[in-house]
Amino acid sequence: LTNAANAISQLVLNAGNNNASLYDSTSLAVNSVTANGGLTLLSTGSVTFTSAVQIASGALTAVAGWDGTTASTTAASVSTAYGNNGGDILIGGNGATGGVAVGASGIAVLAGANVTLSAVNGYAQFGTHGSGAGNLTVAAKNNVTLNGGGSAGYYAQIGHGGAGLAGTNAGAITIAAGGDLNLNGGSAANTYAQIGHGGGTGNANSTGYSETGTITASATNANLKAGGGKGAYAQIGHGGYLIGTGLTGTATLGGDVSVTSGHTVNLTGGSGDDAYAQIGNGGDQANSNPAASAHGTTSGSVTVIAPNGAAGAANLIAGLGANAYAQVGNGGYGMNAFGAGLPANFTISGNVILTDLLLQGGNGGANAYSQVGNGDASKTSIGSISGDIKIDTGGGPITIIPGTAPNSGGSIGNATGKGTIAGVIAGYTPPSTINNGVIATLTNTNTTTPYTNTVTAIQNLFVVVDDRGAQGQVVSLTSNNTVQSTPLEDLMGDGGNKKAESKSDKVADAVGNSLDGSKKKAGTEIFLGGMLRRVVPMPPSQRPRGVPPADADYSSWGNEAFWQ
Repeated sequence: LTNAANAISQLVLNAGNNNASLYDSTSLAVNSVTANGGLTLLSTGSVTFTSAVQIASGALTAVAGWDGTTASTTAASVSTAYGNNGGDILIGGNGATGGVAVGASGIAVLAGANVTLSAVNGYAQFGTHGSGAGNLTVAAKNNVTLNGGGSAGYYAQIGHGGAGLAGTNAGAITIAAGGDLNLNGGSAANTYAQIGHGGGTGNANSTGYSETGTITASATNANLKAGGGKGAYAQIGHGGYLIGTGLTGTATLGGDVSVTSGHTVNLTGGSGDDAYAQIGNGGDQANSNPAASAHGTTSGSVTVIAPNGAAGAANLIAGLGANAYAQVGNGGYGMNAFGAGLPANFTISGNVILTDLLLQGGNGGANAYSQVGNGDASKTSIGSISGDIKIDTGGGPITIIPGTAPNSGGSIGNATGKGTIAGVIAGYTPPSTINNGVIATLTNTNTTTPYTNTVTAIQNLFVVVDDRGAQGQVVSLTSNNTVQSTPLEDLMGDGGNKKAESKSDKVADAVGNSLDGSKKKAGTEIFLGGMLRRVVPMPPSQRPRGVPPADADYSSWGNEAFWQ
């Protein structure tokens, strides 16, 4: 159809195995189109999708700002053929009649001056709403923008799936923006902005699901900003907030993720709880509360590139909400945790490559960490974590600002709550001093370490230093974090090593977990291992309650005078 009407409503095309093409000389508003055999939309002006467009069999191509001459088969791939005359592509927006999903069973392509997904009156999605497998490509002369909305479930997504939906999805996703790539979480619950398959709260209680495919994005600046709503995250990667919760089968989240910026890459956590920002596969509490029979694999290399020096940097800034972390790597807060799942049944892996770097923890809710690496820097996830990390600053700075909230530091490295850790860090040497924190040197208490190393703690920041290597040498991590010391163990000097643990030690563990580790400790001397210790009183102002007269030694068979 040539010079089609400016508005297309309730159009059903059945071209068999042939592609149907619509040409328009001004601007095109598309409402509820279903096609067999594929569909091509070419407009010299803008193209606006205000209702669902789903191609049951075939490909979809939409070109805004068409030059009027380039053939329909190549218009989306020739840079001079699209984005002219201010021709933009909009999915959703103020004119939408509800949720809008634009997708196809085959390849789907959008090309224009600006490409925007705006969840104003419902969700806005480029991809199949449900299970899909076609490749998705977005090309913009200027900006690509995804805006979550102001009502619950009004998400913006480039990828197959959707909030709360079940299914298996695959297909490569390619984003090329001449300007900025912007992902903005919304102000209500589950108003996320995501480039990747899956979606928040999807595949709940699943017997098995898969979200796979490479993701490649390039822009002048890449900005991921989580919102104020609960679960209003911003993510480039497969997965999402609470995806796969209650898993009983096998979950697969995989595919290389690459983001290349001409200037900066900014990840900013939100003010809402669980409003995280992440480049990588996984997500906040993904596959949480799994059954004992559940298995999961999360993998893929994660590469974030910004120019070295003053021209660009990668900035990871955690938010004010609880679990509002900022992370480059696979994993996420509490992934695979809080259930009967076995650490050995879950793996999170993939190499991470990053340039100039700022890491800043949160000052509001707990677990608002910033991390470069796989797993979970708050150490609440479970699983075996692996993958090498390469930091390439070209001599530029690495700035780490720990947050004040619990478990809200900044870290470079892989981490887990229960499981094993393996990998190599290159291009990063932990600082010997920091302006805004007091440095304490602690002994690493992991149960399986092939060599003696130390952990430097800067408020909530933990980095591993290899005692064997010279300054700037590669740092190797191989440890198991399944055992952590309790406050009472620290008091007794065990350091969490638990050598020859007895039943009385386990009682001490339980007592110690109820004590406040911030309070001052008395000195001790072992009389009978695991049974009796003598407490040496502290100065009068710090003496424990219920002790004998000043400066007299005393013994205790209980826990009544161990702490002030």
